[in-house]
Amino acid sequence: MNFEIIQSRMLWKLYFVFIILLEFSGLRYGVSIRIWDLIGYVVSLVSIIGGIGFSFKIKLINKIIWKIAFAVMVIWEPMYLLILRAAYVLQGETIMLPTSTFYVAVVLIINIPIYVSLYNYGFKSNDIWQYP
Repeated sequence: MNFEIIQSRMLWKLYFVFIILLEFSGLRYGVSIRIWDLIGYVVSLVSIIGGIGFSFKIKLINKIIWKIAFAVMVIWEPMYLLILRAAYVLQGETIMLPTSTFYVAVVLIINIPIYVSLYNYGFKSNDIWQYP
C-alpha cells in the first residue's frame, strides 16, 4: 500500500462515506421512534462527525469533547443494542433481523473503526490539535 494513501487517510474517508450511507439508509420514516432510537441517532451522528474530523484532519470543537464522545459511544452502542433487543422481547415480538444476535454482532464489528477513529481523534492525534 502506498504511504501517501495512508498519510491522506483515504481509507478512513471511504469508510465514513460508507457509514454515512448506512446511517441514512437506516432512517425509517413513518415508523414510531422510541426515545432510545433518538438517543442512538444522536450518538451515531456525533460519532460520525468526530470520525470525519479525524479522517480529514479537521479540528472540530476540542479534544475533551471527543474523549467524552469516545466513552459515550463505547458504552452506548452495545447497551442500546441490548435494550432494543430486550424491548422487542418484552413486547412479545418475534426477534427478526434488526435485533438478532447476528445483527448485533455485525453492527458492533462495523462500528470498531468508529471507536478507533474517536479514540485516535481524542487521545492520539496531537498533529491535529497542536496548532491554533
